[in-house]
Amino acid sequence: MPLLLAWGQARADALVPDRVVGLAERMEHLEIMLLSDCGYPANQLWKLDKAKKEISTRREYKPLLLAQFQAEYFGTPLPPGLSGARGGFYFLSMRKDLTAAEQKIITDELARRSEVPGDKMFVNPAIYLLRHYPSAEHEELILRFLQDGWPDRTVKAAFEVLYESGTEKSLPVMREALARMQKQSATHDLSYLEDMTRYLEGLEYRLAKAAQAKAVRKPGR
Repeated sequence: MPLLLAWGQARADALVPDRVVGLAERMEHLEIMLLSDCGYPANQLWKLDKAKKEISTRREYKPLLLAQFQAEYFGTPLPPGLSGARGGFYFLSMRKDLTAAEQKIITDELARRSEVPGDKMFVNPAIYLLRHYPSAEHEELILRFLQDGWPDRTVKAAFEVLYESGTEKSLPVMREALARMQKQSATHDLSYLEDMTRYLEGLEYRLAKAAQAKAVRKPGR
């Protein structure tokens, strides 16, 4: 069992059993709310925002989310109180408190799955998780998913995260990917192409502004 997943299981098991069950039931209630958000009227959407904030920030939920993640992708047992509902990785991807070791377990698996296009169930939330942990290594990994053969939704996820955290290194790869998909527009979702165009333009603008600001700050100017 990977170290991260064993740690998550150990943290969950270390809690008082009744406490684990209560936390798990509360967390899964929030997950169900968020996965069925289309049924909420406009004047009740604040409840979804509150649920999203709680599940992405409450410290006690992290080991439970890791346990859901391990059960879904590694087949390990769930701690008491968790039903095994799918979606744990989606909610884990909202969190900003993963350690470097925890991130590495996920990025190692993401790198392995990058070799064969098509697996969006793991890949997409993993890409979105990396938006919270920008680094040169993570940028390089995300760029792999701009290659031909990946589903539009996955490529869009990569564009969206690179728009937020990409560097000059991302621009030529993004431009090439978008140009290729535009030439093959009959086989791609046009709304996704529009989104990707907007993300690319946004990154170009952000980097240009940063370069201008840097030039202004140069000594002697």
